[in-house]
Formats: sequence, C-alpha cells, structure tokens
Amino acid sequence: MSKKYIKQHNAIIEARYDISALEKNIIYMLLAQLKDEDPPEKKYYDISFKELEQRLDEKISIKSLVKAAEALVFRVYTIQKEDGGILYTSLISSVQNLPKHNMIQIGVSSMAKPYLLALKHNYTEFQLDMALRLKSKYAKRMYEMLSQHREKGTMEISVEELKYRLALKDPKTGKELYEPWSMFKEHILTVPQEELSKHTDIQFTYTALKTGRKYTDLVFEIVHLAK
Repeated sequence: MSKKYIKQHNAIIEARYDISALEKNIIYMLLAQLKDEDPPEKKYYDISFKELEQRLDEKISIKSLVKAAEALVFRVYTIQKEDGGILYTSLISSVQNLPKHNMIQIGVSSMAKPYLLALKHNYTEFQLDMALRLKSKYAKRMYEMLSQHREKGTMEISVEELKYRLALKDPKTGKELYEPWSMFKEHILTVPQEELSKHTDIQFTYTALKTGRKYTDLVFEIVHLAK
C-alpha cells in the first residue's frame, strides 16, 4: 500500500494516558482518515478492518478489534492546554460496529476536535505503517515522542515526566508499574529501542543521568533515517 503520513497534535503526544497497542492502532487509523477540509460538524469516521489487516500484513480478531474500539470511549487523556489549563477527555465519543461492511464507525469527542482536526501548527508527522507495526504500546509512544524532536536530534526528559506521560505511576498511591530501574529500562527503553530500529525511520541511543543514586533524567540522541 502507498506510504502515508499522519499528523498528531503535540499536546496529545505529551499527554498522560494508557491504552493498549491495538487501541493505539485504531487511533492511528482514525488519524489517517482525518482531512484538513473536514467540517467540524462531521460526526463519524470509518475504520476498515480489511485496510488495517493489509497495513499490518496480519489477521486480526474482529472481536478483539471491536472490544478495543469500545474501550477507547472510556480512555481518558490528560492534556496540558496552551493557556495553562488541563483538559480531561477521551478522543472517541462513540463506536458503532458495522459487521456487514467489515468496518466500525468512530465518533470524535467534541472536546478533542481542536487536537485532531485541521492541524496547522504544533503537530508532528510520522509514517502510519511504521507506527502500526510496532508491537509494544511503549514503542509506539516513544516513536511519537522522538519523531516530535527528530529535527533537533535530541530529546531531554525527566524520568518522572516520562512515567507521568505513560501512566506508569499512580498519582494517588505513588505505586509504580515498573520497579526497580531494571524493569523500567527493559520495557520503556530497551524494547522500544529494538523495535524502532527494526520497524521505523527512527533510531536512538540514550544516556540515563543520576541525581545521587537515583536515575532522574534521560537524554535521547535521535537519528532520523530516510525510508
């Protein structure tokens, strides 16, 4: 299939949320349907099962796909607004399964539309098929974040900020999904590093910096390859 680029608002790239790899693929397919000329009142976008399978070059359980789409209605994104406010919203307002047409219809949340439609600035482009083929949900997020900074060639981020974006730490209890550091390194750094090198136009190395005995900051060196 033809090479296709999709746009994603940087506020969404930097937002806090946790969704599965399959849910993320549905979002990517939605982004691929959006056009600058879409009117704000447009309500639904069609996601073709067949096109997704073709782009992934693998069979997908329709039941799993529909279940993942339904889950997106309840996934909350914490978005930092430009005016300093915080928006809590889902991107997807509704999902309709259309088995006769081998597709689902997705409705976009009204609060999320400014971050999805007719993006003119503060967005990042990346290749749809590359993003789709990444298996790890964290590899997908890292591909987006590193693509955002690919022209600069570096990305500096605190460990706490990365944990925040990936929803690895419960803000109420402080309990973390991946402790100790070795687990964080494996799931959040090593696996994405291997997957991006294999499947995308981004490669990276990183340096983990310590404050005292604790890793507190990460500096990523980004290489953008023409593919």
